[in-house]
Amino acid sequence: MSQDGPLSDEELTFMDDQLLEYGSEAGILGLSELDGFLTALASAPDLVPASLWLPELWGHRQEGLPWPGETPLQDLMTLIFRHLNDIVDRLARENVEIQPIFQQAEDEQGDYLVVEDWCYGYLRGVDLGQWPTLPTQEQGHLDLIRLFGSEEGAERIQAMSEEHYLLAVEDIAPAAVALYRHFHGTRSTANPERPPGPGTATAEPGSGELDRPCPCGSGKPFRKCCLH
Repeated sequence: MSQDGPLSDEELTFMDDQLLEYGSEAGILGLSELDGFLTALASAPDLVPASLWLPELWGHRQEGLPWPGETPLQDLMTLIFRHLNDIVDRLARENVEIQPIFQQAEDEQGDYLVVEDWCYGYLRGVDLGQWPTLPTQEQGHLDLIRLFGSEEGAERIQAMSEEHYLLAVEDIAPAAVALYRHFHGTRSTANPERPPGPGTATAEPGSGELDRPCPCGSGKPFRKCCLH
């Protein structure tokens, strides 16, 4: 398993399988929802501590996590943090298109993209990050994502023509980039050696949070578990 850089297809599949098998309805189910959730965390105006967003992955379970052994869970957490860092890196770069991880499905008419899970995950991240009121243009970008990620938008989607629907789907990725840059700019307007924004969205050194029990439920200090 690599220690940095974009995840391989095999690693992405591992994350998806783990979340689908051991996740809960109250948590994050599947890779697409996770990708949207992490994209919103990476775009948040303020750092969202891991002690806040990790329990959200598991649906705030009180009985502990169901993974059969420690190693698969630690592997999953390593990949989640790597994926978050990769999202931040891509969002911060100029002239680099992000590629949201949408599900693919098939019906009698052929293959199609399922974008609702990604958008729903993004909105969960927005709520967790307590985003402030946005200017009109940025609010329009968020409203586009909310259209696909909320029950309220379902009727409007049903009323769309196929052409209108496909154009709206194409606008999701640019909307996410615009929302990130509203809060954080790009590398050309910030430190070129480090992506602007909340970085890995973990705890700040010296805050005391690193010595608290890891939010994954292992019972170990965060610094010796999922942060490691």
